[in-house]
Amino acid sequence: FINTLLRNIRHALKEFKNLALKNIKGLKDLHLLFTIKNKRQALDIKTQAFSAQAVFDDCNICTPKKTIKLYEIELEFADGNFAEFKKFCKQVSAETKISPCAISKVATAVANL
Repeated sequence: FINTLLRNIRHALKEFKNLALKNIKGLKDLHLLFTIKNKRQALDIKTQAFSAQAVFDDCNICTPKKTIKLYEIELEFADGNFAEFKKFCKQVSAETKISPCAISKVATAVANL
């Protein structure tokens, strides 16, 4: 869609807005709804049964009304035996008392607009 080298996120948003305003008939304006600022660390998990990744997010979700602090751990399946991966996730949840996330970062932002 945008076939140009973009310097940073502000430049990317500006270019997208300019392109959209020129090309989408009837579009009057675009404005920022929310920003998700995320510090992410990832670890590879390799067992005999599966490969996965543990991703640790430290987020600030900024809306016009407020900033929401969110900490999230994602266990992402890569390959292998999915049933064994699911067992591993249940074990991690039980031992750490960390529950599966009920709502995404984007859904959290939209709910707080």
